[in-house]
Amino acid sequence: EDKVKEMRRMLRKVGGRSSSGASSSLSDRQPAVVPLTDEERSQVSLLKKQLNTANKRLMAMSRLKHQQEAEVEQLRTENAALAAQAKEAHQRALREQERHADAAKEQHKQAQLVLDRTVARM
Repeated sequence: EDKVKEMRRMLRKVGGRSSSGASSSLSDRQPAVVPLTDEERSQVSLLKKQLNTANKRLMAMSRLKHQQEAEVEQLRTENAALAAQAKEAHQRALREQERHADAAKEQHKQAQLVLDRTVARM
């Protein structure tokens, strides 16, 4: 961004104008058209190319940033869905474990009753 500002400043400077685009007083005025030297034209051409390249890079980086932000958002959404699935699977596992524990308790209770009856008959 600073490079772009510097290039624009240089273009204005080479063009013979102040930063506001006009001369500051009547005595400072440049002729309406000031021919550029070959060196100045070459410098302007180089600055324009550099500015164009910098703008292209900026646009490419901006597109990449937006693409990455979209990917991050998609990953967040997928992560939230997976977290919800994991939580539900965990809850199912806990319920299944509890059901097995209840069944084991009941089986133990029934075995104890059979044992008690057997002992009572003896």
